[in-house]
Formats: sequence, C-alpha cells, structure tokens
Amino acid sequence: MLNSTLRTRTRSSIAALLLGLSVTACGESSTGPSDSLSAAELALLAQSLFTLGFDASFDDTPASAPGLAAAPIPFESSLDTTVPCPVSGNVRIQATISGVFDDETGAASIDYVLDQTHAACTVRSDDGSTELRIDGDPGTRFSYSIELSEGLFTVDGALTGRVRYATQELSGSCEADLTWSGNGGIEGGNTFAIAGTICGTDVSTSLSDG
Repeated sequence: MLNSTLRTRTRSSIAALLLGLSVTACGESSTGPSDSLSAAELALLAQSLFTLGFDASFDDTPASAPGLAAAPIPFESSLDTTVPCPVSGNVRIQATISGVFDDETGAASIDYVLDQTHAACTVRSDDGSTELRIDGDPGTRFSYSIELSEGLFTVDGALTGRVRYATQELSGSCEADLTWSGNGGIEGGNTFAIAGTICGTDVSTSLSDG
C-alpha cells in the first residue's frame, strides 16, 4: 500500500492551499442574482473538487501481492464508484489507476485519471459558515502522478472541467483548470504549489513545511 503518511501529507497540504485561495471573483461564466462567489465559497468549491476524488482513488490503491515482495509489481485497475458528499448528494468517480509498486523497498510510480460527475453534491466548510451545492456540467477530470523512492516523493496533477454551483444567494457555472505539484520527504521538508484558473480567476499559491 502507498505510504499512508504521504497520502495524509499530500491531501492536507493541497487542501490547505485550496482553502487559502485569495480569490474574490467568479468571472463571466456565472449566472443568477450575483456574478461572483465569495472567497470562502470559491475556496470550498475548489477544495471539494479535489478531496472527494483524492480520497476515493486512494481507497482503491492496490495492496502488495503475496509472494512477489522481492520485485517491483506492475498493476492496472479501474474504479467505478459513487461517493456520498459530506452533507447530501453524491459524486460518481470513474477511474483508471496504473503503475509499479515495490513492496520490498516501498518505491512506487502511480498514475491516476478520474472522471467525476457531481449530483446535488452539497458541501459545507468545517466551521459551518459556508455551504454550496455542486452538479456536473458535465463534470471534471482529476488526474495526478506520484513517484516515491527512498523516502522522497514528487507529485503533480491537474483538475479540469466544468461544474454548476448553487448557494442561498446565487447559482452559476464554473470552469476549473488547475495544476499542482509537490516534492519532499516522508519525514518532512515538503513544498506544494497550485496554479491555474477557477471560475475565471487566476490562482497561484504555495506552501512549505520547512
């Protein structure tokens, strides 16, 4: 199984970047009584598009094969599942996962491609102050690659596509074209960065844990 520390660190770092986005506009693609999401709403939207697919893909990461621990093990699998959203609704995830895993050394090279279709997917911020609904329009593609060797890793990925959103005050359509990358070690010293656009707004931010 891919190192759980790497999974947790990657997820928490990217989620923190997305929640920390300093954005205030949703561009010309939105419709309804207002032409913009708040910074908190847009950050919640971006974070939700990332974390639901990320968690579901790791749930299907293959375990080691008995009797083959001394050699790298190539694998390829597919995933078609429906994941409940935090408040209500769901997201369908259709994925292809492939790569090579060495159970003896812990080295891994894994590629993911996930198509996500949200259906009345309602999400809420941790403090309960922000809530929105997400629907595929038609959906998003979430992809990333992870290389792990001798305790060091690199990760990169992208999120593209279109969704519809609705809050109590407004509704609209939003395109995402985000990329992220990261590198460091299992024990720390990691750097992560995100760049691109979401809802017509340019995004560029990074963080490091030293």
